[in-house]
Amino acid sequence: MKITAMTMMTMMTMMTMMITIKTKIMTMKVKNNKKNLIVSDGCCVQYGDTLALDNVSFSVSKGKKVAVVGPNGGGKSTLFNAMTGLVPLANGSIKIYGEDPEEAKKKIGYIPQKNLINWNFPLTVRQVVEMGLIGK
Repeated sequence: MKITAMTMMTMMTMMTMMITIKTKIMTMKVKNNKKNLIVSDGCCVQYGDTLALDNVSFSVSKGKKVAVVGPNGGGKSTLFNAMTGLVPLANGSIKIYGEDPEEAKKKIGYIPQKNLINWNFPLTVRQVVEMGLIGK
């Protein structure tokens, strides 16, 4: 099965919404109920003196899809990194299945945009698989 970015968003069951991001992200009223898969309440992320996310609040109901769009450098990746616990929040909270991102890591899948694979790896797929074979 080929996994695309759209498939990953579908697998994360997020609602459809567009967020225009620069200094402030569109804020939606947070409804904290048991049907919400993701809840962000006043989320702020700061890199040094630069505020990357400022007071981001939204909720995503289970079974919905979402698209996060915005300009380069607008905070889209920072939002996903905060949702996965890869960057700390300066203020506010994010809950996934009612848990902090660090606790919910086993329940989510995320493919970062940066390609950190060393394509010059000196082994073929076959050689890697053969390393797992045990002789009888």
